[in-house]
Amino acid sequence: MSFQHIQGQERAISFLQNLVQSGNVPSALLFCGIPHIGKGTTAKALAQALNCQSSENKPCLTCEPCLQIANDCFPDFMEIAPDGKFIKMAQIQKAIQWIQFRPDPQITKTLVIDQAEAMNLESVNAFLKTLEEPPADTLCILLASRRNALPETILSRCQTVRFKPLSQTTVQSLLQQAGASPEESQFACQFSMGSLNQHWVANQDDLKELRQFLLALLAQKSLESLSTLLQNSDKWGAKDGAWSDVLDLVESILRDLLWLVQTQEVAGLLHADCAEELEKCRFSPKRLLELYQALQWTRWNIKSGANVPLALDSFWIQLGT
Repeated sequence: MSFQHIQGQERAISFLQNLVQSGNVPSALLFCGIPHIGKGTTAKALAQALNCQSSENKPCLTCEPCLQIANDCFPDFMEIAPDGKFIKMAQIQKAIQWIQFRPDPQITKTLVIDQAEAMNLESVNAFLKTLEEPPADTLCILLASRRNALPETILSRCQTVRFKPLSQTTVQSLLQQAGASPEESQFACQFSMGSLNQHWVANQDDLKELRQFLLALLAQKSLESLSTLLQNSDKWGAKDGAWSDVLDLVESILRDLLWLVQTQEVAGLLHADCAEELEKCRFSPKRLLELYQALQWTRWNIKSGANVPLALDSFWIQLGT
């Protein structure tokens, strides 16, 4: 994908294009921003631009390096991501060995580390020497959701490029380009929070049902709704990554409740079609902050290896009390 096709990140793309044109690309970049907003796509486009054989309009997407990178078969391009919960020492060691092989002088060897914050301390320490003394004609691109989740020793050796949340219009457009109907994309936009996640389209029926139970629990302290949520924790825990979609939905509802507390205006709600139900939920700003902190704690626990159904059960109980 060319830089021109990446939507919603004009400032970051312009900055990277200027780096390519000037020839002053640093040896390490940190792409920072929430998930599903184009960081990985941009990293691949940058690798294509740096290795493109065209004399202009890089990346051309038609030369051999561009096509090989697009098809994940370019020998001087590597991506690594967490193996389970973490990026393991063996993965980093393999990447370090790979990056030491000197490429052709016309090639920029590119390593992309997705979810770089998932590196444990051992992996970080092993990777530091590569960042401190990078081989010539190499580029390391770290992708992270939160800059402050990385140690200062990593941050000080990378130039940060910030990626902003996508607008609802951009999210809706991209989802429809991927095959979602206008109705499906509109629903997904309600709790996208600036992120593009096609799971929200695939799991739409389940998420709509979940939203109904959540609103009943928050508005009425319904024991029946709490019981239903507890019974379905296993289902959400069994689906790969579904727990994250569930918590994203809850976060968007908490955001709407805080919006109502602060503005008393329906305009601006993410879940505008549920305005009546949201207005029945009575929470102080302090309580909403407590629930938001509980939600983030639940995320952290699950990412750290906690049992997903048990973590969700604990969170549902906090919502219902």
